[in-house]
Amino acid sequence: MAAGRMRPGGWGFAWGHLKNSLKWTKSKKQFVGDDYLGNRYFEVVVTLGDEPARINRTFEAFNKERWEDVPPEWEAWLRKKRDDPPSHEEIEGNLQLMRQKQLNAARLAAERLAAIEGAPEDFRKLEAGGGREDRVPFPTYSDVDDLSYVGRAPQDDPRKPPERDHTIR
Repeated sequence: MAAGRMRPGGWGFAWGHLKNSLKWTKSKKQFVGDDYLGNRYFEVVVTLGDEPARINRTFEAFNKERWEDVPPEWEAWLRKKRDDPPSHEEIEGNLQLMRQKQLNAARLAAERLAAIEGAPEDFRKLEAGGGREDRVPFPTYSDVDDLSYVGRAPQDDPRKPPERDHTIR
């Protein structure tokens, strides 16, 4: 017999789970914070007897139809990728950064559009997302596009140069 503790059989396993399911558990929902969308975030501490068994993190969505709208800082906290909930200063700083990026993107798009106005017609069609027929043609090479040799034996390849006579004279 192996030294150490043995695992229980089927009945022992079932009995252990039944015993654990009948133990008194309590859960306490604790408010942690809210975000600019109006969502409220909670920690639910589940205790088994006197000691905490696990901590679940959850939220109540302000807009039930758009419940997936969760700021990235709070989503990281919900998924336990960070220990502490985000502060209001951190969220406000990230919001300002996001707004600045949106303004920069709009400015760059306007500059690009102004540059396109002075560009040749073909380039404007290409930038405007014209159809396939409006695109600038890609260069083609006859030796690459020739697929007549596919499926033939190497000696029958039409691209193969003629063999030279290597005899010494």
